[in-house]
Amino acid sequence: MSIENRQEVDMERLRNSVFRVGIQKEGVLTEMALSHVEWAFETVCPRYKKSDKILSIPISTRYGTASVHFIRNLDLGPMVANGFLDAAIVGTDMIEENELDNRITQVRILSDGTWALHYLTAKDRPIEIDEANLIGTSYPNITRKVLIEVGNNHAEIWKVCGSSELLPLLKSGIAQIDGITEISVTGKSAKANGLISVGEPYRQFKPVLIANHSSLENEPKKSFFEKL
Repeated sequence: MSIENRQEVDMERLRNSVFRVGIQKEGVLTEMALSHVEWAFETVCPRYKKSDKILSIPISTRYGTASVHFIRNLDLGPMVANGFLDAAIVGTDMIEENELDNRITQVRILSDGTWALHYLTAKDRPIEIDEANLIGTSYPNITRKVLIEVGNNHAEIWKVCGSSELLPLLKSGIAQIDGITEISVTGKSAKANGLISVGEPYRQFKPVLIANHSSLENEPKKSFFEKL
């Protein structure tokens, strides 16, 4: 066997022997997910720190070797679907946004907590979602579905990453954004930026444990899932 083939076999053996679980590196689910992994595997997980930029941490458990990967929320679901991770703790918002229902296995709901998708506008310029012409959001696929549900077939969607609460307040330099769709847990950020929620929440999301289909067929890794 050549050196290259031997290395490839060794890497495949390593992938099959280590259970890889993904966690949102910062956000509403981070601490809950870490606590759940610690409880399930009866071990302590180091926390992610921006200062040292460590994104992958191996942990030794009584069930074998696992690794915790701190990853951007938007990437967790696709990384499980594509087999880079065996499992992840994510919100159902990420499953719907990335259209992953047929590409992953939703193992179980992890808590009773929920968070909602709101449509927000500037309080001095409230525009109903069915009348909006331009909407900013980090969730374009979900927003497109919501617009169809409310009968708005003309609105344009701008995908943004971060600081979306500022968009309805901008009055020059870019086209006027009528509102945004955004996840809100407490509403504090929206209120601080002078935004109001118009209408009822359009989606309710919850935290779930998801798994890669192929990983569930691997007996050692399946035993990890049963602990989680």
